[in-house]
Amino acid sequence: MEYRSSPILNIQGQLVPAQTMFDVIRYQNFLLQKKVF
Repeated sequence: MEYRSSPILNIQGQLVPAQTMFDVIRYQNFLLQKKVF
């Protein structure tokens, strides 16, 4: 198991997989795009 394959980000005291953060960011961008139109 390589560390780079699943990096962990420490966000507000919680260990969050980077992939999860990417999904959250994409979701937030999706909401922002909906507000624009």
